[in-house]
Amino acid sequence: MWVGEKKCAKIIENVWKSDNGVSCNMEGVMRLIKGCGEQLAWWNKTSFGHIKRELDSARHNLESILATDGAQYDPVGLFKARENMQLWLEQEEMMWRQRSCVKWLHEGDQNTHFFHSQANMRLKRNWIKCLRNEQGAWVEGAQRNDMIVEFFQHHFLTYGLSGQNGVLDSVERRITEDMNQQLTKPYVVEEVKMALQQMHPTKAPGPDGMSPLFF
Repeated sequence: MWVGEKKCAKIIENVWKSDNGVSCNMEGVMRLIKGCGEQLAWWNKTSFGHIKRELDSARHNLESILATDGAQYDPVGLFKARENMQLWLEQEEMMWRQRSCVKWLHEGDQNTHFFHSQANMRLKRNWIKCLRNEQGAWVEGAQRNDMIVEFFQHHFLTYGLSGQNGVLDSVERRITEDMNQQLTKPYVVEEVKMALQQMHPTKAPGPDGMSPLFF
């Protein structure tokens, strides 16, 4: 929603410059990304966190100007009030569009009610209220969370295997040496950019909370 604001790029630039080139490893990069997230979250809260309040204020101001007549009529003030009202309407529209994750409509479609309902439906679909454990009892809250973590810990656990060499030797090799060199060679900037451009900008944020649009 606020990525189009000039201050957004400035905040990211300031965080990156504050490091003075010290963070040259992945741990340092992750620390900088976290710093950007914290600064952007604070800026979002102070500048865009009260859209409904700002929209109500803009609407009240516009209605007050429209109610005046005669010598008190202010065409310049009316123009600015309408412009401000339109600005916050667009911000509200964009906010609900992003929350709804609907990507086949444009921000300018002016259908906030539709986006609002989509966002609420996503919230209901994405929420796991309770789970049934191995004893057949329903658990929720912290017990539900522990159950999810335990499931995936066991699911991805690797157990010791034996006798696999005989099986692997009988499998026809499909990866040639040239193909293997292509797969194992170092990444280049162009490859990373191409991969990012193929990803939807506001979908699937990573573990750091940043969507592809940030990068």
